[in-house]
Amino acid sequence: MPHDLTFRFLRPEDAGRLADFFKAIPEATRRVYGPHHFDEVTAEARCRAQVTDDDLSIIAVDESGEVLAYCVYRRGFCPSDLERNGYHVRAYDADDVVTVAPCVKEGIRGGGMGGMLLRFAAYEARREGRKALVLFGGVRSGNIRALKTYLSVGFRFLGFWEHPNCPANYDMACDLVRPGKDNATGADSHARKTSG
Repeated sequence: MPHDLTFRFLRPEDAGRLADFFKAIPEATRRVYGPHHFDEVTAEARCRAQVTDDDLSIIAVDESGEVLAYCVYRRGFCPSDLERNGYHVRAYDADDVVTVAPCVKEGIRGGGMGGMLLRFAAYEARREGRKALVLFGGVRSGNIRALKTYLSVGFRFLGFWEHPNCPANYDMACDLVRPGKDNATGADSHARKTSG
C-alpha cells in the first residue's frame, strides 16, 4: 500500500482521475458493486455533485494524485435500501444516517485501504452529527474480505436478504454514537492524511 495517502471529498477537477479509476474496475466487481454507472459521464457528474448535493463521494489519493479508493457518501437512505430493509433501519432517522458504498482499486484490496476509507467516512459523518453509516446495497455473504473489513470498522448485521441476481446478502450498519464509549471505528486516527 502507498505510504502517503490523502482522504477527501471529490472536487470538480477530479473528474479525469475518477474516470480512470472507474475504467479500471474489473467486470466481476462491476457485477456486484453497482451504486451507479462507471463511465466518464458519471465521473463528471459525481464531481460536479460535490458542490450542492447530499449524494457525495470520498476518494483516497496517493502522492501522484491517483485515485486508489472511492466511496459513495450519501446523506440519508438510498430509496432501494429503505424499501428492502426498512424494518431493519427504523431505529434511524434519515437525517441521522450516511449511506456508504466503498470500492478499492484491484491489486491493493485486503491491505487496509477499505477500513481507512470507511473510518474517514465515519469521521466526516460524526462531524456532521450523524449517528450511523449504512452500507449501500448490502454485501454478499460470500465476500469474506469485505465482511471482515466491515466488521473490523464496527459494522453490525441488520438483516439477510436474497434476490435472483444477488443471492445471500447482508445489510449492515455502523453506529457512530455509543453510550459510554468512544467511537468504535477509530475514525479520527486515519482522517485526512496518513503517512507510513
